[in-house]
Amino acid sequence: MEALEILKTVLPDLIVTDLSMPKMDGHEFISRLKSRSHTEKIPIIVLAGRSTGSDPTPVEDRAEHIVYKDVDIDTQLRKALTAALGES
Repeated sequence: MEALEILKTVLPDLIVTDLSMPKMDGHEFISRLKSRSHTEKIPIIVLAGRSTGSDPTPVEDRAEHIVYKDVDIDTQLRKALTAALGES
């Protein structure tokens, strides 16, 4: 909820979010970001707890990248940041 308020005045180049948050889950947060014209194009990297299992609401179609905390997080995050920020 706090991030949505901050995003009314600050527009970052990239957003990194977890799916598990205390007041609003990551799925709802991403949906709200994508529904607002001033934040819909900001790249999103999602941190997810596990790379296995089925998620009833996949985030891959709404977020540019997903990084799983249980699989070589350093390499995944490096690749996601490079792609999201357009660096080589």
